[in-house]
This record gives sequence, structure tokens and C-alpha cells, in this order.
Amino acid sequence: VCHAGRCFCRHGFTGDACSEPRPCPQQCSARGVCHGGKCFCDAGWSGPSCELSSRCAADCSRHGECVGGLCQCAAGWEGPKCSLGGDCSGNCTAPQGECVDGECLCVDGYGGNDCSQELECPSACSGAGRCVKGVCECNAGRFGADCAGVGEDWAVLCPRECGEVAAHGHCDRKLHRCRCVAGRGGLACDISMACPGNCSYHGECFAHNHTCSCAPGFTGHDCSERSACPDNCEEHGVCADDFNCICHPGFGGDACDLQLLCMGDCSGHGRCDDGICRCDEGFGGDDCALFMQPGRPPRKPEGLYFVRERFALQPQPM
Repeated sequence: VCHAGRCFCRHGFTGDACSEPRPCPQQCSARGVCHGGKCFCDAGWSGPSCELSSRCAADCSRHGECVGGLCQCAAGWEGPKCSLGGDCSGNCTAPQGECVDGECLCVDGYGGNDCSQELECPSACSGAGRCVKGVCECNAGRFGADCAGVGEDWAVLCPRECGEVAAHGHCDRKLHRCRCVAGRGGLACDISMACPGNCSYHGECFAHNHTCSCAPGFTGHDCSERSACPDNCEEHGVCADDFNCICHPGFGGDACDLQLLCMGDCSGHGRCDDGICRCDEGFGGDDCALFMQPGRPPRKPEGLYFVRERFALQPQPM
């Protein structure tokens, strides 16, 4: 409208002749459309210049309504994402657990619907270990989920019996590992190898060219020759001239790093000699737990003596 020689522009226009569209603040922050000097914001944004996010974190976990970028939680739910509450009980809080989508997720060592139950170890670790958050940490010479196993855990040292059923290898109880036949490798002899001698178990086989990359301390086309003693060999042994470790009593393995333990510590009735019980007199068995009944003394032979008679020698009882 022109009044007194001056233009008074309608809404949405500006300039001396009202010929220019009125700009929107901050050009709607590139999150909307400007029309008549007003921002029409894209979905998820609001404010005069579309500068405010109206989206809510995690869509309010589907347990509330997003209003102006803030969650208004449904009854029974709370938190900035409406993720706390629901069917979880009051005990489902740190450090025992956290309520997520109505389900109480417990940390290690706790269980139950509300994570208030401290988990017990199976069989109280058989009195041969320490219970830590529901898991047994077994004493030396014991193994298993409940520490009921005595001696060496051969199921771990020689997994799946080293493929013995399929003739892929056997368990070497002196070295505490699997010894695989030619052409097989791996901890359980379950890998098909293509290198000479399986690289003597002291290297990595490159199947594409059938060559060995030897581990430190070994050399040769099949890694069978030692060039140094294993690390820490001299902690429980002596490095010999041929670079093999000569272990101190009670230790074994390539690097003398395996303590040779006896079953049940020989039950207190014997001496442990490189993993084998030498039982005291009167005891026997692998762990010297068997009481040996004393044997009866051998029967005394009947003594005979001879008397000289006139015509013949005739034995007489004593």
C-alpha cells in the first residue's frame, strides 16, 4: 500500500517497491521451505528457523511419545529414552543389572528376574577352587566346571582326542599336546596340512607353495632343527648344546614351563616324580589312594631228613 510516497508491504514481501520476497531467518537452517518469510520445517525439526530437533532418542524406546524432541513416557516407564521401568523390578539397577525394554539384563555373577540372586558355583567348586561370580577358578591340579577333575585336563590339552578315531594323530602325554600324522595339523589334528612334516609343529605352513615359515628358535625346510632354546627355558631347566631344554624335576614341555602334577597330590601317601606317584609301602593306585592289604607270609616248606637204615634211605617227617 502506498502512503505519503512510501510503500507499506504486505506480509511476505519487502523492498522499496515491495517487490522482493521477505527472507526467512537463517534460511530455515536448510531444514525447511521458506514461504512468505516463514519457515515450514521438515519432519523432525521445529522452531522459527527450523533449528530445533523434534526427534527423540531411540524413538522413546516405543514406550512414550516424542514432543518437541523430548520423550513423554507412558505409565510405568521413565528415563530420557523411556527405557527404564516396565516389568523390571526395583532391584534391576546397577551394579546387578539394567532394565532394557522391560527385561532385566544381569551382569556376570547375578541372576533371577530382578538380578538380585547371586549365582552359586556348581558343587561349591568341589572344595578345590574359588568361586568368582558363579564361575569356579580351580586350584592347581584340578579342572572342570566344578573343579571335580583331578590331574591334567586332557580334553583341553588334547582336544577331540587328537582325531585318533580318524587316525589323524594321538595325544602325547609327555609333551602335553597332540602329535599329528603327516598331512595333518592344528591343536586337534583337524587341519589338513601340505608342508613337509607339518613343519614339525614349529612353524606355519603356506599351502600354495608347500613351504614352512619357522617359529623363532627353529630352522630347516621342515622347521625340525633348533637354532635356539625356547624362551624361559632356563627358568625351570637348562639349555643343552643341541638347543633342547633339559627340565628340572617336576617340570616338562618344550620350554620346561609345564609343572608336572600328580593326581590328588598322591593322596599324601607317596612322592610325586615328574607327574607319576611313587607310592609309600602299603599303598598303590595312580594316586596312592588304594590301601594294599598286607600279604600272608609264604608257606614254610615241609622239612625232610633222612635216616640211614640197614637197607635203604627213607625220608622221615620232621
